[in-house]
Amino acid sequence: MRELYRLISKYQENNECIIVSGIKGNITGEKLLFVDGEAIYKSQASEQLQICADEISETGIYDTEEGQVFAERLTTDARLIICGAGTVGQEVIKLGKQLGLNVIVLEDRREFAEIASKHGADKVLCMDFEQAFDKLEQRDSDYYVVVTREHQFDKLCIRKILNRKNSYVGMMSSRNRATMLKDNLKDEGYSEECLGLIHSPIGINIKAETPAEIAVSVMAEIISYKNEKVKTEGYNNELLNKINTEAEEKMILATIVKRTGSAPRDVGTKMLIYENGSIVGSVGGGWIEANVLKLAKEMFMSNRKYSIYETDKNSEDAILCGGYETIYLEMI
Repeated sequence: MRELYRLISKYQENNECIIVSGIKGNITGEKLLFVDGEAIYKSQASEQLQICADEISETGIYDTEEGQVFAERLTTDARLIICGAGTVGQEVIKLGKQLGLNVIVLEDRREFAEIASKHGADKVLCMDFEQAFDKLEQRDSDYYVVVTREHQFDKLCIRKILNRKNSYVGMMSSRNRATMLKDNLKDEGYSEECLGLIHSPIGINIKAETPAEIAVSVMAEIISYKNEKVKTEGYNNELLNKINTEAEEKMILATIVKRTGSAPRDVGTKMLIYENGSIVGSVGGGWIEANVLKLAKEMFMSNRKYSIYETDKNSEDAILCGGYETIYLEMI
């Protein structure tokens, strides 16, 4: 089981990871780890987990013939990749950083590349656009903004992007220019479905006029796409380090697998519990957490491997917070 957490440490930052855990029925305790759609970790009887990565659209509980599974899509850091560091590109860089995104800039003019760095870009590739794409690894969580200085560079970048993994493709242009570009690409063999991914004119319509206003409209559209899929924050470094370096310690990992109403913590939130009662993380504090710790203590004493805690819907705390949680506990 500890091998699973070593693999999570290795892959979750830069890859699309999905962890499937059997939580009810004959498959309780079984595990699968998908990395970029491929199952790279399987527990002993995981063949009973009749589910594949393509079936998991978002984090949540799924019913199978053998029982229930909790499938968790882990987030990778969203990357905002800006092609062009002119006046609009510069404003997008600044706003992207304010929103906590990892900002990468592709720019072939040295003076503008230097400006991009001064505005806080995490990485600037100063070279021909074609070369820059060849140097850039691709991720599903990449959000592309094409704001180059010339139509020919826009077209080059769009061609490259459409052949890469991405979550969003936007290009600044007039409606007529966007139509012309799409017609040209269609003649080159790109499908209508593929071309339909291009957001151009870019951004939501807020009647933006200045570069800063355009950046706001662009980032508003990107945020709406970024937050559309339900994922979880994954396993933080502190928790993974504890699991991976303290192999001799008995631990229980508690994970919120279902949440309704205004319960205090989101699905996927985790807490690591030691046999002496100390914890790393939190599943909400107060009465809920106290009961989870009580259940964990019982598990340690009886050497029970798995358990599920569900908020009592009639309890005072549940009524006060207006929500309910289901928490899966597993010995690791």
